[in-house]
Amino acid sequence: MSTDPRGTDPIPGPVPLSWLLLSCAFLITGAAWLSVQIPYPLATHLRVLLLVLGLLLAAGAVILRPTPLLLTASAFIPFLAHGSMDEEWDTARLLLRIMLVAALAAGLLATVSRRLRKFIVSMLAVAHFLGILVTASLSPPPGAEAPWLSLQLWAYVYRPYLNFICLDMRYNFYAPDPVSDTIFRYRVEFANGDAAWYRLPDRAECRTALEFSRALAIPEFVSGQAAAPDDFARLTRLREDAGENHIPPLPMPNIDPSAQYEEPSPDAKLYIESYAHHIAVAKKHPTDPGQAVTGVKIYRVGHNVPSAKQVSEGMDPNDPTLYSAIYLGEYGADGKLKPSCYHVEVDKLGQIIRETRDPFLYWLIPIIREKDGTVTDFVKLHGDAHAEAKP
Repeated sequence: MSTDPRGTDPIPGPVPLSWLLLSCAFLITGAAWLSVQIPYPLATHLRVLLLVLGLLLAAGAVILRPTPLLLTASAFIPFLAHGSMDEEWDTARLLLRIMLVAALAAGLLATVSRRLRKFIVSMLAVAHFLGILVTASLSPPPGAEAPWLSLQLWAYVYRPYLNFICLDMRYNFYAPDPVSDTIFRYRVEFANGDAAWYRLPDRAECRTALEFSRALAIPEFVSGQAAAPDDFARLTRLREDAGENHIPPLPMPNIDPSAQYEEPSPDAKLYIESYAHHIAVAKKHPTDPGQAVTGVKIYRVGHNVPSAKQVSEGMDPNDPTLYSAIYLGEYGADGKLKPSCYHVEVDKLGQIIRETRDPFLYWLIPIIREKDGTVTDFVKLHGDAHAEAKP
C-alpha cells in the first residue's frame, strides 16, 4: 500500500486495476453514447444494460483507488451516460448530473489535506442541518412572527437547495391547526369515447406506505394561487349562468364567490400541464390498451377537517361533503388546455380580441347533501358532461 505525495493518506488497491476498470467503463458507456448518435441506436434494454455496467465499473475503480485524478476522470462516465439517455428519462438524467457534480467535488476534496477535508465536510453537514432549522423556524406559534434572520436565510441562501432536496416543509402539519390534504380526481377519455375516473394518490395502486406518502405530495405542487383577475365580476356572472343552464343545475355554494375561485399560479399551471401529459402517456384503456387518451379533466380536491362539534355530533371525518373540488380544466394528450376549455386570440398589438373560456374553469364544484340525506357529487356530473364552453 502506497501513500500520496503529502504522506498523509494511504492509497489502497493496485494502480493498474483501477485504471483498467475505468477504461472499460469509458469504452462501455462510450458505446452507449455513440449508439444514440446514429440513425438506428441500440435497443433500450441493451443501452440500459451498458449504462449500468459502465457505472458499476466506474464505481469499482473509485473504490479501489480514490485519487484526485481518477475521481475527476470518473466524472466523464455519468456525463456520457447522461447523453445516452432519452429526454423522457428525466429522473435518471437528474441523478447522473448529481453524480457528475459529486465526482468533481470529490476530486477537488481529494487534493487537500485530510484535516482540511474533514473540516470542509463537517461545515457542509452543519450548513445542511442549519437549513433544516431555518425551515422549521419559519412557522412560528399563533400570534408570533417568524425570526427575521430565518426569513433572510431562507430567501437568499437556503430556498433553492432545500427545494431541490425536498426538505422545505414547514414542520407544522398537525399543530396547532392541522392542514387539509389535497388529492387529484381526474377523468380520462379515450379515442373510442369511453372514459374512466381515477384519483391520486390511490391506496389500491400504491404498494407501500412510503409510495402513498410521496404520491400525496404531488397535488401540493399545484396549491399556488394567482391573484384575482381584473374581470372577476364577469367571470362570476358566467359561472352563475352556466350553473343554471347545466343539466342538472350546478349551484354555487352559499359563500363569497371570491372564496370559490382559485386560479393556479403560473408555476402551478406548468405542473398541471406536466401531470396531464403524464396521464395521457401512462394511462391505458381498461380493456383495450390500443385506445389513445384524447382528454383529461383534472380536479384538485381538498379535505376540510371537521370541527370538534361536528365530530361530537357523529359526523364521519370522510363525509363526502367535507371535500371541495376546484376544476383545473380539460387537457389534450399534449398536456395543454383544450381550446374549448380556454383559448385567447390576440391582435398584432397583443390586445385580446376573442376569449373562449369554460365558465367553470378554476371554480369550486360542490358536493352537496340533499334534504333527503342523499349526496350529489357534482364533480362527477360535471366531468361526465359534454357541453362546450361558451365564448
